[in-house]
Amino acid sequence: MKRIRCGGMLVPAIALATAAFAQPDARQTGKQPPPATTSASGAPQYHARASGQVSIGELAPDFELDGSNGKPVKLSSQRGHWVLLVFGDRKESLLALRDVYPSLDSAGVELVGVCAEKAYILVDYAKKSGLPYLMLADVSREISELYGLYDAEARTVVPGYLILDPDGNIRMTLLGQRLPAADLARLAIYVSTRT
Repeated sequence: MKRIRCGGMLVPAIALATAAFAQPDARQTGKQPPPATTSASGAPQYHARASGQVSIGELAPDFELDGSNGKPVKLSSQRGHWVLLVFGDRKESLLALRDVYPSLDSAGVELVGVCAEKAYILVDYAKKSGLPYLMLADVSREISELYGLYDAEARTVVPGYLILDPDGNIRMTLLGQRLPAADLARLAIYVSTRT
């Protein structure tokens, strides 16, 4: 059974709820990536899941992306705050977080969404939807790949959630699974208040 670690603690209720949706990774199943194919130029092209990895306790890989605030934003600029970093393929996958933003904000947890949309679309969407939190444009999907959340075969960003402490260290990860917004907010608040 897959368990979620928050620092050194297990979160049993959420872990049990999400374990049913956990998918084994290739190292656990022993499956090899699909064979390479060739492009029109004859260069090999591999269709395998991204190899990026993040680990609890490590400093979150820094990046800079254009934000829904109309400015470039570095992840490291969020240090000094707890951060809930949410990955999704499209902007609509981040919309449900609007309902839980007030509880995160009052607990001192910054919400930052990353999706595969263009920056000008996110700026317009944030204004029209009244989104109070930051969304970042990962058009190339490089950051999603860096965090191990880009599925090259399906050409999509799989959902992922990371909780970062005020120093930028990863305290919890839930990668490749969806979690209801209310449960995600409770989990982020729980982790941020337990240290």
